[in-house]
Amino acid sequence: MPPNLIRAAKLFYDDGRNQIVLVPMLYGLTRAIGNEYDRAGRMTRFVAHIDGEEFSALGASGLGVSQQDFTLRNQDGGGSLFGIGSVTEVSFPLDLRDPRFDEKARIRGIDPDEVRRQSL
Repeated sequence: MPPNLIRAAKLFYDDGRNQIVLVPMLYGLTRAIGNEYDRAGRMTRFVAHIDGEEFSALGASGLGVSQQDFTLRNQDGGGSLFGIGSVTEVSFPLDLRDPRFDEKARIRGIDPDEVRRQSL
């Protein structure tokens, strides 16, 4: 793939480690079944759609070709789909019910006791 279709990303783990990884912008099958437009990575095209009620909760269901997508889902079943190339930062929320909440909060520079006070 051309260099503009492989991006570097930095992952920050809850235990304080971090790692640089390479993120391909295209779905893996694109080189095999995509056309020149698909290989440019400008948008996503879904092929081989899966029908049926059991798949309706998945939203877009089928094989993606071209640009990979990042999906955000909310509690009422709605959501948003972004081309992965437009995502600049992802941060996952902490859960007060997590047995390691205090440790994870401190690693992120958050005072766990203050969070508990604010959540009351």
